[in-house]
Amino acid sequence: MQPKTAGTALYRRLDKLGEHVHHVFFTAEDVNATVKALASAGSGIVEEGISNDPNVPWQFWTFVDPTMTQGVFGRTSE
Repeated sequence: MQPKTAGTALYRRLDKLGEHVHHVFFTAEDVNATVKALASAGSGIVEEGISNDPNVPWQFWTFVDPTMTQGVFGRTSE
């Protein structure tokens, strides 16, 4: 992933941290159940919560809070 537009969140992250792993992707049959399991294990998710693109109504995703994963986003999607 290489952001090309200066000033975007990804561009600023790359500028600040240099080349690195941005996120690791996991699939889950039920994102809501996975979020509950993560919470009970002491791992939170990002403030934005569970996301959904109206153009892809069957897909839901979230990211594990990167402070819990040494700065790497753990993305969970169904």
